[in-house]
Amino acid sequence: MPAADTALSMSKIVVHRSGQRVLSFESFNLARGESVAIIGANGSGKSSFLLAASLLIPSTEGEISYFGTKISRTNRRDFRRLSSISFQDPVLLDRTVVDNLKIAMDLRGFKKAQIHTDAYSWLERLGVERLATKKPHELSGGERQRVSLARAFALQPAILMLDEPFTAIDPVDKRSISRDLHDLINGGELSSIVVTHDISEAVVLASKVVVLIDGFIHQTGAIRDVLNHPKSVDVARLIGHTVLGSNEARESLRILEPSSSSDELISFPLSAISLRANPKGRGQITRYESAVGGVVAIVRLAGVEIPSGISAHHAMSLDFSVGQYVDVIFDQSKLVYLSS
Repeated sequence: MPAADTALSMSKIVVHRSGQRVLSFESFNLARGESVAIIGANGSGKSSFLLAASLLIPSTEGEISYFGTKISRTNRRDFRRLSSISFQDPVLLDRTVVDNLKIAMDLRGFKKAQIHTDAYSWLERLGVERLATKKPHELSGGERQRVSLARAFALQPAILMLDEPFTAIDPVDKRSISRDLHDLINGGELSSIVVTHDISEAVVLASKVVVLIDGFIHQTGAIRDVLNHPKSVDVARLIGHTVLGSNEARESLRILEPSSSSDELISFPLSAISLRANPKGRGQITRYESAVGGVVAIVRLAGVEIPSGISAHHAMSLDFSVGQYVDVIFDQSKLVYLSS
């Protein structure tokens, strides 16, 4: 039996949807006051994970407990009220923004006086109080997402679940809402699960990460540990590491410490590579790719393309223009050896 200080426990879970297995994992635990990010590519089972955890869809096999009590057919509805969820595509009623919050709170049994006060309070905290009398079709995608988030918080859940909370929000607004969400989620009794495909969002909103690939949990741990020590090639690539064969890595990066096996692969984050302008450098910038908070410079080095994260300012400088030669400095302390 899970401890009462565990907000959510899932054990030996299997979930099928439309006749297909979409989830299969041994265990997942969410502590009181903890924020966990579920990261994975599209189709990895992230949304199904959230729906199963929130008791909105049944699991084919396994056991789910809320705060130490096993979920059953008889108590499922009562425990479902302990959580709230904000979906990637906000589902809002064709009523005013404030009525969307009030109706949800009324269904949860809030007192009338509290409903009026708290509804406007949460709209203000999410920066959309000016939209209180508007209807969903009058809102932008980002505004609908903020309203959905305000409604989820207004229900005062013990467990908050967010499905890709930044998808419909433009990059300028994303910075402010990520700061707001961080402050609302952290530092209290609220437990939360954030589903995302972007590791940078996980860093902002969570302290622990679960890596989900094809419905299986491949790695769980503190975000720092997973970022620095991915356990597989799939995890390494998902979190943005570059993965090279040991021979090509040694030839291009001139790694001094040999691996124990020629079959091993070498993984390292963008931050392991830095560039220095040098007309006689070994590396040549071939192109740029967009990235969170800047750009990725692709450098050809000994016939291998190596990505390096740099700021947009450096990307636009003469020293780092496409075609320029550079020195490539590799921080070998960030290297991870992986079995092929």
